[in-house]
This record gives sequence, C-alpha cells and structure tokens, in this order.
Amino acid sequence: MYFSKITLKSQVNIADYINSMTQDSYKEHQQLWQLFNQDPNAKRDFLYRYEAQQGRPAYYIVSKRQPIDKQNFWNIQTKPYDPLLKAQQRFAFILRANPVVARDKKRHDIVMNEKYRIGYQSLPQDKRPSMRELIEKTGFEWLNQRAKDNGFEITQEALQIDGYLAHHIKKKPKTKGIRYNSMDFSGHLRVTEPEKFKSLLMDGMGKSKAFGCGLLLIRRIV
Repeated sequence: MYFSKITLKSQVNIADYINSMTQDSYKEHQQLWQLFNQDPNAKRDFLYRYEAQQGRPAYYIVSKRQPIDKQNFWNIQTKPYDPLLKAQQRFAFILRANPVVARDKKRHDIVMNEKYRIGYQSLPQDKRPSMRELIEKTGFEWLNQRAKDNGFEITQEALQIDGYLAHHIKKKPKTKGIRYNSMDFSGHLRVTEPEKFKSLLMDGMGKSKAFGCGLLLIRRIV
C-alpha cells in the first residue's frame, strides 16, 4: 500500500478545469483515476480525500498501486503505507464519510432517517430537535457502531461533526444521477483490535468511496 499527497503544480494554470473538477465528484474521480490507469482491467483500488490548501487543490490518497502522473499536472509525494499498530494506541483522526442506514431494504441518509423515525414533521415546532442536534446524535451513533466493528473506540465528548453536505453527481446529461450526503468527523480514537483497524485504514469506511468518502486519516497522539 502507498500513502500519497498530490498537489497541483504551481505553474499549471487550469482554473476552469480545477473548478469543474472540485465541484463534480465524478469528474474528480475520473481525473484521479488517470494516476492509476496503468492496468486498464484493474478495479478502483484507492481512497482519497480532497482538501483546499492556499486556494489550490490537494488530495490525500491511500492506494494499492503507486500513482504516476503522465499529464504533468501534479506534484506527487508518495511513501509506503504500513502503519505499525498496537492495542491502546491513541490517534487524532479526520474522516469524510457518507453515513447511511438500511430501512425497508433501501439505504437512507442517517439524518433524514432519524427525522422519519421520530415523526419530525408532525412534532410541534418547540419539540423539534435542531439540525445540529440531529447531525450530532446520528453522526455519533453511526460512527460509534462502526468503531466497534472495526477495532477502535471513540468518545462523544471529543468528537466534532461538521460539513453536512448534499451532493448530486451526473455521469451523463438528462439523467437522474447519484445523490448522497457527506459528513466530516474529527476527534480522538483508541485502537482496540489492531488487525481490524489496519484493514479499515486500507479499505475505508461507509459508502461513496469513489467520490472522496471513506478515507480515515490518523495522526499519532504523543
């Protein structure tokens, strides 16, 4: 596995291209896929996260193959990724995820599902939880359950949830496209089962991994 940071080369002046790419997750994925198209038969085997740094795009990528820039657009910093993990280690983390739950054999956004569960529209105005309360409650419950399944623990007090955003992707004009919501999580975690946690770092969490969700980034707390 490889961990890479790619940033746009300073001499590249392609503002229209970048604006289009960062506003459309499908185009973004297609452009990043060009870094791994050495094998035309390979399936997607990378996770990524977009960050804006000084007004220019930057991407963090975990991949099974080393990225190669044939277009000469990117500065690529790559290193082998094989973190040494032990039980009880503590890390700061960030995660952009598409949190969904299953209901009636369909996937539902966790906030919208909670509104449905509590009968939000039928509640008196003064009894309705705020959107912030819904996001924090459902976000913690979703992440906490997946933490138990993937070898780590979190605490609600140290968890921050921001960036609840709706996305609409159209691969072709005049189609319904794909809709999903994303949340940004940050906080501290403790490793409980190193092997499970390592698999999570490689495989990601949740849905919409092709569109910049699912990559858990960690930093050791000394």
